[in-house]
Amino acid sequence: MDTSTRALEIRVERVSRAELPGERRDAWCRLLRGMLESADLVAATAELRGVLAARPELADGLKRACAAIASDESALPLFAEAGLPGERGFLAELVERFVRRAVPAPSAENDLPRLLVRVLADDDDLERWERREPRALAAFFVAFVELCGAPALQSLRVAFADALRLLASRAAGEAHSAKLRARTPNAPLSRSAFHVLRQATDELADRWLASEPLEDVLERWRSARAAVPTTLAAMKHEVADEGVSVDIVYGLEVIERSLARLDLAVAVLATRGEVERAEELKGWIAALARGVDEERRIGALVRSTTRRLHRRIVERSGQTGEHYIAKTRREYGAIWLAAAGGGLLTTSTAAVKLALHGLHLAPFQEGLAYGLNYAISFLLLQAFHLTLATKQPAMTAAHLAGVLREHAGAERIEEIVDWTARIVRSQLAAAIANVFAVSVGALAFDRLWRLAFGGAFLDPEAANETYLALSPLDSGTVVFAALTGVLLWAASLLGGWIENWIVYRRIPQVVAELETRSPTRRARLARIAARLEHDSGGWATSISLGLLLGMTPALGLFLGVPLDVRHVTLSTGTLALAAASLDQGWFLHGNFLRASSGIGVMFVLNLGVSFGLSLFTALRAFELSARDFSTLLQRLGRRVLTRPLDFVWPRD
Repeated sequence: MDTSTRALEIRVERVSRAELPGERRDAWCRLLRGMLESADLVAATAELRGVLAARPELADGLKRACAAIASDESALPLFAEAGLPGERGFLAELVERFVRRAVPAPSAENDLPRLLVRVLADDDDLERWERREPRALAAFFVAFVELCGAPALQSLRVAFADALRLLASRAAGEAHSAKLRARTPNAPLSRSAFHVLRQATDELADRWLASEPLEDVLERWRSARAAVPTTLAAMKHEVADEGVSVDIVYGLEVIERSLARLDLAVAVLATRGEVERAEELKGWIAALARGVDEERRIGALVRSTTRRLHRRIVERSGQTGEHYIAKTRREYGAIWLAAAGGGLLTTSTAAVKLALHGLHLAPFQEGLAYGLNYAISFLLLQAFHLTLATKQPAMTAAHLAGVLREHAGAERIEEIVDWTARIVRSQLAAAIANVFAVSVGALAFDRLWRLAFGGAFLDPEAANETYLALSPLDSGTVVFAALTGVLLWAASLLGGWIENWIVYRRIPQVVAELETRSPTRRARLARIAARLEHDSGGWATSISLGLLLGMTPALGLFLGVPLDVRHVTLSTGTLALAAASLDQGWFLHGNFLRASSGIGVMFVLNLGVSFGLSLFTALRAFELSARDFSTLLQRLGRRVLTRPLDFVWPRD
């Protein structure tokens, strides 16, 4: 007996003699991994047959071990539950996964799922499994059918049939829950596509267990399954119009994942021939292994549940973002005018901020005062349809990702390049107009202040302090400008979440339906409801951004971390006020030149970080590939080299 055969015999002995569940699982894992890591699976299977033929007592022990580990109680959770969202709901499932991470389940439970995830333990194992030739796998499966014995095979058959029923029932149960039934076209449950699918699945499972022909019942099952996507699409459409919640998204995730698992299982039943069935079994087992592994991951649950919710929020931001993109010269001119107005309004915001700083309030009070000042300014910008360049990137990036999702092929990339050029020139126009207008406005404000009060708005000490605070060499301007970009992105997400909550809870409808006998009040409530539905996202973003910018320094003091914000338009206004407060020749002052370079840093980091994070988030929400993004960067580089003016001036 050669060395490899002796090693195989030892592994088989350990399986057949194991008594404790954990010991049996470990022995099975070594045996199966040893075979699957073999380059020639057919030869490894033949070698196992030879060992068992030479030692019949090992064959009997192997059959007993198969019957123990492949019991109904162990196989059914693997087939119908592993990797699928639990029945407890999102929050309860999240808590359960935390508990399982801290307190592992005892070895007696769920042996088969644990065994599978150890045999196919990582991506390399799964890739090796999926590269196996179907003929080799067919020989492997046939050998194990013979070697495992009738009790184990019967347990697996019963568990497989029950898994079909459970998966169909789980999908139907979620679809018929109150939260989703309200979003389904009115129809009796007896005619529901999910109810019909559940009945067809029960019939299919019964027929398969009885070893009867499946052709006619498979046809009925496929017909029932084909009707489900229409109902599911109607649910999603209703959700898109009315807003979403974590519970609704979780329910949709349960339905889709249960149906996907059901499709894989039925595909195994529907195939004819050992090789074809081996190919389907290969995919099904790989999906089960990934499911068991994913079931343990907390991040996977959060990502899968929040993806659709996040997508809806990004879509809402993208709809707003289109208004900030100039496609024609007329729209381009409108952006210049709106941004100039935004810059002039920001002059007063910067002046109030400097006045508040001079009061030397307590950190929390100062941060709250700053935040309210910023929030009121941003709300006024929205009310008067003015533009602030730094509020645009999050929304324009979301719109860019939406365009990338809606188009296909090479045409999609060209469309994205065109939109990117429009976004860049729109952002440049808004930022330059903001900076120019706030500078002129600050100089004019200081001149009026001198005429009214006989002196500069800032004293020389405060002006020089402002210079140093904005200098990238004398302060943390680089870090603070990047942090401000993060806050700009976070505010857009907060605004989207709040708008989605208002739409989901139907707050505008509640306001419009408030009881009143006065026609005048009823008309006023209708107008308020319309404004709330149309503008709530912008209001929420403006207030969130204002409070984030104002409270971040106070939060840094509380945590003992040097945090601050550097907003390009606001900082330009404070720099201009500081410069106007000094004597002539201020523009040649070294501190002023360093502070001016800080404005350039803020321009790049505020817009770049916010746009980059928003684009990345939107791409993740729409599940777009890295290859598309790489191709986009190449095409953008080519457009910059061949037609650079497209990024500065509209052709139309």
